[in-house]
Amino acid sequence: MKIVLLHYRLIRRGGLETRLLNYIEQFHRRGHQVSVICAKWDKTIPLPPEVSVHRLNLGLMLKPFRAWYFAHKAKKRMAQLDYDFALSLGRTATQDAVLMPGGHRGYLRALAKKWRFVGDWMQIHLDEAAYAHSQMIFAASTMMADELREAYRVPPEKIRLLYPPLNLQQYNTELRPQRAALRQKLELAPEKTVFVFASSSHYRKGLDILLRVFAQLDPQRYELLIVGLPAVKSALPHVRYLGFWERLRELYTAADFMILPARYEPFGQVVAESLQCGTPVLLSSGVGARDVVGPKEGLIIDSLDPQRWVEAIREHPPSHFSVAPDFAQRQDLSIERHVEQMLDYWQNR
Repeated sequence: MKIVLLHYRLIRRGGLETRLLNYIEQFHRRGHQVSVICAKWDKTIPLPPEVSVHRLNLGLMLKPFRAWYFAHKAKKRMAQLDYDFALSLGRTATQDAVLMPGGHRGYLRALAKKWRFVGDWMQIHLDEAAYAHSQMIFAASTMMADELREAYRVPPEKIRLLYPPLNLQQYNTELRPQRAALRQKLELAPEKTVFVFASSSHYRKGLDILLRVFAQLDPQRYELLIVGLPAVKSALPHVRYLGFWERLRELYTAADFMILPARYEPFGQVVAESLQCGTPVLLSSGVGARDVVGPKEGLIIDSLDPQRWVEAIREHPPSHFSVAPDFAQRQDLSIERHVEQMLDYWQNR
């Protein structure tokens, strides 16, 4: 097939950019002819020579309107291309299928905000256009499938559940035999229960809640490691900010839990990453990845009340959980299986 992938950035940055690179590699490996439409392109990224990149020049367009302008120019470029399947990773309106990794209406509702800025209006407009003009929408979780139906009035027959893929070469249990050494390297006391919180959107992911929780927990028994950006300062002796951390597998392996009291998290890649490294999770019910968490993998807390989290932590030691090493395979989270499911959905629509 001739496949077109649309995304604003063809760079090494976040989760969607990583997925774009994975899609390019996987579709090309399967023998498909791949084209990419983007606005930003890091030409140092190695791509197969057969992959064609169409970079759209957005000029001096103001930031609030750049996503809209990209969608507008992408539509014109798509009219010039011959393709069998077009997948958009963002808010465009000329594709066959689009990912739904999160919606602005759901975000505003979960954070109890009213849309009042041009940026809010623009994001909602682009959401609606993307969903209206797509034959198929890949929801990142049942939470997102519900949001599509309830907040955007998308017909159920257009929605397909497709969890974000996981890189099994990067996240696995290979470091488990080195766990004691990793804890020593991080200066983690053997008797402490250690939690990891990874975030680049601290309020949405509940850091303020988490700090109130740890203010009530014994510093001799519990410790919280925070990674990501922006920087975090805390006077609590058992809370440490480690900065931006690329070797997350080491942290997941060394820790006893990954913790995420999020107000709104459409899926939560850190959940799947942690579990694939063998580390259980504590999540709020606002995390879409709750779909893949069973009683052996972790605990879902249906409240953001700090006291409930304190009680849950005290009542559920790590020994209550046991994550199977084939977690990702059982949940069909590998990139290979993800792409296979996507193509099956499209070809059997």
